[in-house]
Amino acid sequence: MFLMPYGEDKPPSVSCVELDYDDPCEPHLGPVGAILDEDMVNLPLIQQGLEASRTGKIQLSDYFESRIRHFHQTLATYVKEE
Repeated sequence: MFLMPYGEDKPPSVSCVELDYDDPCEPHLGPVGAILDEDMVNLPLIQQGLEASRTGKIQLSDYFESRIRHFHQTLATYVKEE
């Protein structure tokens, strides 16, 4: 779902398009869909890498993924996770 601001005139609502696992996004989203389609090809390999972890945990980088770490730590405090 993409949420983007609009001007004074609200555009008409569009119908929801549900895609199956192997359906391409590009015909529905144009250039953005092509980027998503490229990323989706990598997901099985990423999942294999996550499952191959000896510790069973995801290792986030100290600098580049600090926002992800902070988000999850903050979320954990809201849901009282230890």
